[in-house]
Amino acid sequence: MTLHAHDDDDYFYATSRESRAIYALVQHRAMQPDVLAEFLGTGRNHVYEMLTRLRAGGMVHPLQKVSTGPKWIVPTRAAVARVFGHPMPDWQPSRLWCARGRAIAKARIALGATGFYAWHSDRELRYENEYRGAYPYDGGLTLGGALVAVKVDVSNYTPPSKLAETLVRTIRTAADMGSGLLYVCAGDTEPETALRTIDALTRQGVLDISAFKVAAVDFDDLTDPDIPVLTPWGVA
Repeated sequence: MTLHAHDDDDYFYATSRESRAIYALVQHRAMQPDVLAEFLGTGRNHVYEMLTRLRAGGMVHPLQKVSTGPKWIVPTRAAVARVFGHPMPDWQPSRLWCARGRAIAKARIALGATGFYAWHSDRELRYENEYRGAYPYDGGLTLGGALVAVKVDVSNYTPPSKLAETLVRTIRTAADMGSGLLYVCAGDTEPETALRTIDALTRQGVLDISAFKVAAVDFDDLTDPDIPVLTPWGVA
């Protein structure tokens, strides 16, 4: 996806921070002010000031209350069209999506992928590949010199068969993109459970990961600034 050029008098691109903000909002579909502030490396007051300008320009909707916790910043169709270069259907966050949306953004921040083009979102991948339904993983980045897909699992208890199905679909799709998968456990599934399932699927011949690296990490460990993220690609 290409961030499109702008006219000199276009306020929306007045600052690099505003450009990064709207680009991230479109990639993630929506973000909460505290997460966007962390993403931009600024305070929440600065984010609210920026949102006033973006609302005036028709780039974001008024803050939306969806579930418990902070309200959500949702880009307008005009903002999405400015980033993607063509119109797309309107989208609104649901209660079921909120936990996943927040966890994905937090995982991206923890991995240091906050610059332009540092993260290839599932929204981009889905439309570029004309994929029907939810994309099997949530984003991709370069980690330790390898192209790595990132899947953030926020699900509650998952039956073993369902977890196996999810992992097979994720790994097979991710293998077409790069050389690795980082599986982030933000729900009930433990990293060790995910890795044991992958090992079993490999021994059964369902998966071949001989040329593919897989790591699993607990979400709380990933997002703890005092804990380095150890993966097969080194320290994130």
